[in-house]
Amino acid sequence: MIRTALVLGLTAGGLEIALRAAPRLGMDLGERLAWLAVAALLSAALTTGAALILLLLRRFLPWVPALGLSAASLALVHGALYWRFDLHVNAFVRDPVLWGGLLCIAVTSLVLGWMAERPLRALGGRFELACLVLAVVAAAVGVTRGHPPAMPTAGATGPNVLLITLDTVRHDALEPYGGPVATPTISRLAREGVVFEQAVATAPLTEASHLAMLTGFEPTHSGIVSNGTAFGDQPALISRAFQQAGWATGGFVAGFPLHGRWGWTQGFDVYDDDFGRMPGLHRLAIVKAWDQLTLPARTLRERRGDGVIRRSTQWLDSVDDGPWFAWVHLFDPHGPYEAPAPFDMQAEPPRQGAPLELPGYWPPALRSITSTDWLSQAYHAEIQYSDQLIGELLQRIETHGSLDDTVVLLVADHGESLTEHGYLFDHGDNLHDPSLRVPLILRWPDRISAGERVPCQVSTVSVAATLLDAAGLPTDEHPRDGGSLLPMLGADGDCLPVDAYATTVAGKLMEDPPLDHALRARDLKLIAHEDGGAELYDLTLDPGETRDVAAERAGEAQALHSVLADHLEGRAEIKQASSDQATMDALRELGYIE
Repeated sequence: MIRTALVLGLTAGGLEIALRAAPRLGMDLGERLAWLAVAALLSAALTTGAALILLLLRRFLPWVPALGLSAASLALVHGALYWRFDLHVNAFVRDPVLWGGLLCIAVTSLVLGWMAERPLRALGGRFELACLVLAVVAAAVGVTRGHPPAMPTAGATGPNVLLITLDTVRHDALEPYGGPVATPTISRLAREGVVFEQAVATAPLTEASHLAMLTGFEPTHSGIVSNGTAFGDQPALISRAFQQAGWATGGFVAGFPLHGRWGWTQGFDVYDDDFGRMPGLHRLAIVKAWDQLTLPARTLRERRGDGVIRRSTQWLDSVDDGPWFAWVHLFDPHGPYEAPAPFDMQAEPPRQGAPLELPGYWPPALRSITSTDWLSQAYHAEIQYSDQLIGELLQRIETHGSLDDTVVLLVADHGESLTEHGYLFDHGDNLHDPSLRVPLILRWPDRISAGERVPCQVSTVSVAATLLDAAGLPTDEHPRDGGSLLPMLGADGDCLPVDAYATTVAGKLMEDPPLDHALRARDLKLIAHEDGGAELYDLTLDPGETRDVAAERAGEAQALHSVLADHLEGRAEIKQASSDQATMDALRELGYIE
């Protein structure tokens, strides 16, 4: 009986890999074989454990169908986990459909196990042999099905395109913008490329801002304003245009708001959103169940940047002939600030006096800190770590001799308030410049002037059109909110400042959330609250936005209100964020829900 249970477990492990394997995971042969081995061992441990328990039970209740029920335990566990974490991952725990389905799976498994006892014992070794054959076939299917997609070999012409997005990096932290952080890699990009001195993000939240950059649609026109919002296959990411034109496409992300479940996989041959140390491990049903018991938010929420760089360079090694489009996202500067050695803070944080009012998602060990200077340095250390990782990525491309054939665009999704406006080490709740002013640097040797600086205001919504334009792909197939930035460059460039718009959710994760909007014009900035309030700042006289002049300059405030109202005319229906408990817990752990 133990042998039969072991064979059943091995078969179940092979079948799970066959069902879950997909080319877009980008796993090499060794990783797929390791994934298969772990899946088989976990399922085998489950069935043999159940068999041992049932054998002990038979000593007291000899009529218990131990063999049938050990097989039923496998069906029960995998069926229940699939129902909960694959088919109904967004259901509330109290959902009657969820519990009704789990009850049906339990009853069905019990009945089938009872009925299967005699046939299984009658078949004996023949059943085990059939299971072994099925296990081998399933394993072969899983390993083959998970093979990364074949890369284009001909037809596409154009440069490689590398989009690097930094999470939570304000422009004035970086060396090229006069900041205090030594960033040799980013400084090199600035020296060899173009620095946009006044780049403004469309939202101080990860998902909304990234979607604007990868589609060219502002949050109010895409309908995506909150993290954890599913958008499916619309709006279309520029990865689809690159893929259709013959570019190999790969995405490598580090934060839960960019997980593929929301729609980010569209157009990517490989989309790596696996935040675990071992590729594929946390996709296994039994591990998912364990995560529910052990992880604070019941799911992995992020990964350190070295994992992103390792996976992205692994993929780039396989497509070195190009052309390729790669999106690499680093989440490390996002709070809490805990850079690894040698970038970690050597001195212990000050804890004398009253602790700072830090974001609620920060761990207790950091929430007792009393020094804003120490935390600012810790934030800068995370940026230095990210800079080193970018250097490793560019070095790998340079080793292959293709860096000068690659368009590199580095940008942040939003900034971070360190102490400004009484808002300590956080973002998302307001539209002041510390959360919206971001770095934007473009490097493209022999095509754009090295060391150029563009003083005019631009919006990050122009990232999509800029990358398509650089690759020679059409930019006018969709009426995007942002056009290409390339015409602004060079001696003949038309550097005309544009109005920049930004949006954030004033009431997080609620039905029909109120939205705040910002209009950043040449010299003035309007922040309009959905409750009717407004702030107006003169950016020339008051770049720190410390003095609201809305009352004394009511005419100018009203004029900007009219411009903003025209811009928001016909805005898209705002899509609701997912409200399942796992998503809400994950976003809460990242600070996006209070």
